[in-house]
Amino acid sequence: MSLTDRIAQGLESGWNVTDSALLTQNLTAEADVVVIGTGAGGGTTAEILARSGLSVILVEEGRLYYQKDFKMDEQTSYANLYQEGMSRVTRDGAIAILQGRCVGGSTTVNWTSSFRTPAPTLNYWAEQFGLDELRPDAMAPWFDGREERHSMAPWQVDPNVNNDILRQGCEKLGYSWQIIPRNVKGCWNLGYCGVGCPTNAKQGALMTTIPGALDNNARLFHSLRADRLVMNEDKIDHLEASAFADDGVTPTGIKVTLKARHFVVAASAIGSPGLLLRSDIPDPHQRIGKRSFIHPVNATVAQMPQRVDPFYGAPQSIYSDEFNFRNGVDGPVVTNSRCHRCTRACPAASYPATAKPRSTTWPACPTCSPSSPCSGTASTPKAPAAQSPSATTAVRYWTTPSATTSGRASAKPSTPWPKSSSPPVPKKSA
Repeated sequence: MSLTDRIAQGLESGWNVTDSALLTQNLTAEADVVVIGTGAGGGTTAEILARSGLSVILVEEGRLYYQKDFKMDEQTSYANLYQEGMSRVTRDGAIAILQGRCVGGSTTVNWTSSFRTPAPTLNYWAEQFGLDELRPDAMAPWFDGREERHSMAPWQVDPNVNNDILRQGCEKLGYSWQIIPRNVKGCWNLGYCGVGCPTNAKQGALMTTIPGALDNNARLFHSLRADRLVMNEDKIDHLEASAFADDGVTPTGIKVTLKARHFVVAASAIGSPGLLLRSDIPDPHQRIGKRSFIHPVNATVAQMPQRVDPFYGAPQSIYSDEFNFRNGVDGPVVTNSRCHRCTRACPAASYPATAKPRSTTWPACPTCSPSSPCSGTASTPKAPAAQSPSATTAVRYWTTPSATTSGRASAKPSTPWPKSSSPPVPKKSA
């Protein structure tokens, strides 16, 4: 545990931090660059520019919470640290959006999994869209720099039980698995990553790039919502912003105007287009707010023969991308090889992630026909009967999320999956 809190120390040393909840009159401030958002993108940008000698203002809608506030209390933390008190959902209510709303953004509340964008994805972008500057060799120094800055490295502690079960399953099935890199330093392995790190071990923006920017004379406004970018002819002239009270929810009526030569919008994949839409920014290709993509997380729940407490230890430490690129970067995620008639494993049969369980959209084995199935008679397994608590029961549920061009996500109804079969594995986000 860090005996000296980096944030408390900086505040005592005179960092230029403005709690907008305490403002009593409207305010105007000016800098070379205004950075909207203090998460992964905003923090990195602000630190690099401030170290280069530019004057930088950071704007954060949430409040500045740090070690003294992180008490491993879910109820308080969810209300304070997440967008809409952790109740944000897609328009149809199908998918919950767990997004940070505090200094450091989602890096303050995420589970520390830190992946490089896969090389096949970077090469696909270069080959399909001409983005040669994003090829693996070009991105390598940036990845190296971020990994060093945020202490990203494969987790060196044994996985907790639920992660180890994933490892065991992969080994039994012959699937590849790897240890997840985590952005931590001196982690106590408490498992409370999602409610703010009480030991300052998580090396998100709150512990790294935000202090780095403030050490180089940047200014931070928190409890300040970016309302609208105002244009003057063909340039952004200033940002209009509104202050919130110390509850993080109630507007105080105080307005702040921020002027700069340059503005960086780094307010997340949801907040950034929201600001641009409110600002009526010119959009000749009609792309703002369209083609939003999210990373849905499906749960596999089972009654296990031994006790499994997933809330102890690092929440994520083992992963498998066994099926990620079997059909290329843009192909379907092939999750297993099974015949839809006999349901047995068959290397010649495969199905896409969009296929419904046991439907004829699964390919059949080439040698399997309705009259002569390749591995016995075709039969539909019955639902598992009620079993004693000591027995292993595994009924899995699978939903297929999809993002529309309007940015709204939806999910198909869940379908029970019998324990005798292997479920589709969601495609891992880059």
